[in-house]
Amino acid sequence: MPLSLRVLLVAVLGLMAWAYWPVTRGDFVIDDYVFIATARMVEAPWAAFWQSHFYEPFYFRPIGVVSWWIAQRAFGLNYLPHALINLVLHGINVLLLVVLLRALAVRGWALLAGAALFALAPFSLGPALWPSNRFDLLATGFLLLLAKLVLVTLVSARMTMPLLAALLVAIAACWSKELAYPVATAMAFMVLAARSASWRRRWLVFAALGVAIGGAFAWRHLILADAYAVVMGNPLLAIGRGLGTLVRLLPGLASSALGGERGVFWLIGLGLLLTLAVVGALFARRQAQTGWDRRLMAEVPPSFGVLAAVTTVALAAIIVQTPLAHLSAPIADGSPFGTITFLRFYYAPWAGCVVLAAVLLARAAWPRALSMAVLLFAIVCGVWLRPLGKSFAQWVHTDIRPYSVAATAVADRPAGGEPCLLVFLGTQTKHPLFRMFSDVTVKARAGSPEHAWRCFVMTESTPWLFVFPLATPLPEWPMPKITNPDGSAKPDSTWSTVRYRYRLPPADLATLPGARFFDWRDGRFVEVTDEVRRGERKVPSRDWGM
Repeated sequence: MPLSLRVLLVAVLGLMAWAYWPVTRGDFVIDDYVFIATARMVEAPWAAFWQSHFYEPFYFRPIGVVSWWIAQRAFGLNYLPHALINLVLHGINVLLLVVLLRALAVRGWALLAGAALFALAPFSLGPALWPSNRFDLLATGFLLLLAKLVLVTLVSARMTMPLLAALLVAIAACWSKELAYPVATAMAFMVLAARSASWRRRWLVFAALGVAIGGAFAWRHLILADAYAVVMGNPLLAIGRGLGTLVRLLPGLASSALGGERGVFWLIGLGLLLTLAVVGALFARRQAQTGWDRRLMAEVPPSFGVLAAVTTVALAAIIVQTPLAHLSAPIADGSPFGTITFLRFYYAPWAGCVVLAAVLLARAAWPRALSMAVLLFAIVCGVWLRPLGKSFAQWVHTDIRPYSVAATAVADRPAGGEPCLLVFLGTQTKHPLFRMFSDVTVKARAGSPEHAWRCFVMTESTPWLFVFPLATPLPEWPMPKITNPDGSAKPDSTWSTVRYRYRLPPADLATLPGARFFDWRDGRFVEVTDEVRRGERKVPSRDWGM
């Protein structure tokens, strides 16, 4: 890469850091607290590789869980380094994308445009703003590295070490997030179409990748009793609904991420540029067939086979994530957190789309002009995206942190004997996300775990889960157990030295014996247990409805 383009790439990464930086002043929210509380209670995180470790038994993601354990032990509740981890991971992924594009014969301005589009667009930089989206960043990074290693394996004189590295990276990707299974499988099948290698080598690489991906999946299936519980209904129908929902939500997501109507303009402009790239790629191919002077191109562009392979892998990433668009549509409510949470499902698909766009730009008849236009759009996008991180940080500090800190202060104070049940009222409408993760929030923030970790913490509804050290004796409160789809009661989930418990609230919370009640008044939780016991304060339970 010429020195001038290297300097511009560094400038793009600098702009990415500038756009990201406001979110480093934020704080943790919902799922973050699950991983922090678990990391504090787990003594041996390596058990995640052979035990079911997620708070819902549908996922097997030991790489991400171990990364959270290491980060928590290193930084505790200091949010800045946790946020910087995501920034560094996203930056590494941008560099991995650059390395992959070079291996695909993408050069010059097309390469820089692709790097900028991945570094600064809302579908990539947006998800990086929330620490819990680390699983997507890890899986995508491993997939980008896997693609590069596969290409090296196909052309290297000595293929043993690159192939072994590719197999390990494939397993790491699959054990970071489930979307990697179909994407890595699509890559394996594309190996068979690589004419640059012999049939023997192609079949060897394909078979080895199949064994690695299949082995990772078989191990996951062996450990998870409900490995397929989240797969519901007709998959083709789910994909169709997801695509329709995603198309419908795109303008709103762009507006939320980039600030008003300009987000829609950015989408329209980018769509027009990429359409021109497609037309330009077709025009360039036609001109090549009629003897157009290819010396006008700085490098030999990616072949049509590369374009087809990249398209196939990108479609695999898009298809596997589209059902989530329909299932998670309520999340995209226009708020900063809703936008960031929804965008996380499309971090990996966006990486595939960016690789495809860069290949198209490299093959176009006017690669420099189109690439510079895309680069300009990406830069504008990075500037417009900066307020999203700022809004997210402000929202956390005004709507999340006060309740979290106040509830933790109550749990840290020793009061009464064993057992302990704390009910925080007044949060059902004011703080819907606190009620879903009230218990893990307090356990993660606890300054006196010897007091806080023995308590059940809830609001007008029970949280998604209660978490305790495995050795803590737990009483059976009169709270119904959650019922599985097959009619059985949902059991406790344990791994290493931690226990997850799942319960529903009774109809009347006042019937909970020994519970202490607190109401949100004037910016703090005030105990109202006597009012509840005398019947002056009614405390009916509620569900999680917003």
